[in-house]
Order: sequence, then structure tokens, then C-alpha cells
Amino acid sequence: MTDPKTIDGLLVQWGDRLFYPGNRTVKDRSDPKLRGRSIAQRAARLRERIAATVERRAPQVMVKVTGGGRGMKAIAAHFRYISKNGRLDVEDDRGEVSQGRDAVRDLAEERDALTWMGLQYRYMPTPSVMVEQVRSGVCGTTRMISIREHRFPFLSKVGDWNRFNRNTGGTLVEKCCHFFDLMHLIAGARPVRVLASGAQDVNHLEESYDGEVPDILDNAFVIVEFANGVRSMLDLCMFAEGGRFEQELSVTGDSAKLEATVPGDVVWVGPRAAAGSPGTRPGTGVTEVPAPLDPRVPYPEFHQGASYMEHLALLAAIRSGSAVDVTVEEGLWAVAMGAAAHRSIDEARPVELSEFGLS
Repeated sequence: MTDPKTIDGLLVQWGDRLFYPGNRTVKDRSDPKLRGRSIAQRAARLRERIAATVERRAPQVMVKVTGGGRGMKAIAAHFRYISKNGRLDVEDDRGEVSQGRDAVRDLAEERDALTWMGLQYRYMPTPSVMVEQVRSGVCGTTRMISIREHRFPFLSKVGDWNRFNRNTGGTLVEKCCHFFDLMHLIAGARPVRVLASGAQDVNHLEESYDGEVPDILDNAFVIVEFANGVRSMLDLCMFAEGGRFEQELSVTGDSAKLEATVPGDVVWVGPRAAAGSPGTRPGTGVTEVPAPLDPRVPYPEFHQGASYMEHLALLAAIRSGSAVDVTVEEGLWAVAMGAAAHRSIDEARPVELSEFGLS
């Protein structure tokens, strides 16, 4: 029979690790955290904790904040983790309770400090010029938006975190929120409905991490309908690195069509009348609008300098106290569109954004 003293010793050893884990940012203590008591007393206390947790199912709270990121983006991620993405209430030290997915947004609105969401795609040369052209009215009333990304598979990241939906929220959230943000910006209205089809057909199927095969999708079609009647489509394929362009974009209105590529340095503008006159052919009357890379960009190979340009805009807003370019609200809608696309795929149906409590 096992010596009861040995059992108590093991219980204290593992109980300390379970209920009183050391803080990794400080030097670990060599003394037990229940020091000053005998092994038997500590073991009795731990048995009470276990009984409260398992037998009586007393309410317990475990908060685990991961990573070393700072700023509102990291804070938002921690709130999503703690609240299980809005499914649990969050109570602060003043006893105030935040409920639902809007909690992070509301907290951001209460902040005095500037809060900027990192969505850099709108800062790429050709997309940014395309947005300017849409706002100039050259297209007339925007009716359709199309973004195609045919590219290489996901690269390896630290800890292979990008191989599983539970870490990323899914490819259409983690990878494509930038595209949905651009659609939202160009459409000029809230998204109301998403219909998607997608799967994991080619990539990462032969990989295994701790016995698990990655579950991230590698191709999808996503249609988004906006409140003002604009329709947009994302065509994503992540095993198509053999194409001419990684990304192709178009915006079509009742007066003209805009086209661009990434990488690229021009936006093509094609008025309907010029190309539709008798005797003309496709491409007739199309003009080019320059979309040069900003000379200040030190590393153009990184998203064509988009992240750098967004940081310059952020710095200018901090120094001047002006409004941010990308709000928490816009970030919320971009992520919600991706989440709705995943739900559409999983449940094989159109998904209303109102299902996420958004309107």
C-alpha cells in the first residue's frame, strides 16, 4: 500500500503547479507557496480546493493571458480569449460587467487614448489608388467588387500557430479580413449577408503537429451583399502560385470599370461608352492611372510597403491628435464577414450578419 505521506507529498507538488502556477516573468520561488504549514496541512487544503471544483462544482475563474503584445490589439485578443469570444461575461475590479461581442468595441470607445486597427491592405499602392478613383465618382454608382487572390500556401510561423482554426479563427478571418475591409471601404455600406463555399483540398494534409493534421481551408469563394445593393466576391486559392499575378481586383459601376493587380503600379479605368460603342473592342478607351510605390518605403517586398505606410499614418495621427484611419468598428465588421463566411461553409447556407448581433 502506498504511504499516505508520499501521497500527500505528490498532492502538494502537483497541486501547487495546478492552483498556484509560477509567474514566468519573475524568478521562480524555491519555497512552496503554502510554506509555513506541514505537508499534511497543505495536502488537506488542496483536497478542499479539489472538492470545491469537482464535487460541489463551485464557480471557478481561470484567467490566462498569453503573449507579450501590448496595445489595444493585444488587449482585444485577451478579452476575446477570456470571454470565449463574447459567450462569457467579463467583470472588472469595479464590479462592472461587459457582455457579448460588442464589449471590446465599447471599451475602445471609452478610451481616451487613440485606438487604431491594423488593416494594411488599403495602404497598398494599387488598392489605395483604386479607392481614390471610386471616391472621385469615375465609376458612377458602384455595383460590383471582385478580389482574386491566387497565391502560395501558408508559410511556417512560430509554433505553427497558423495551422489550426482554433488559433486563427479560420483562413477567411485571419488571412482575408484585409480583403473584407477593402470591400467594406469601397462599398460604402454595411455588409448584410454572406454566402461562401470552401474547403481544405490540397495544402498541409501531410503535416502533423502533436498527432493533429491541420484543418485550415486553402480555397474558397465568398459572396458578400451590402445594404446599398453592392455585391462583392472573394476568389481565394492558396495552391496557385503559378499564376501571373498574386491578386487581381476590379470595381464595376454603372459608368466605368476599374482594374488593378498586386503587385502592380497602375489602375486601369475603362468607361462603358468608350468600350461599348459600335466597332470598338474590349480595352478600347481604357486609361491608366499611376499607382507608384511611395519612395519612403524601405522594404517594398513586404506587402508593397503597406504596413510601413500605415504606421506612418498612425504616427501622424498620434502626433496631431487627428482621427484614426481604421477604427475598431471597421475591424469588427471585417472579422465578422470572415466569421460569417466560415459559418456559411460549415452550415451550407447564407448567413446574415445580424446573427452576430451586428446591424
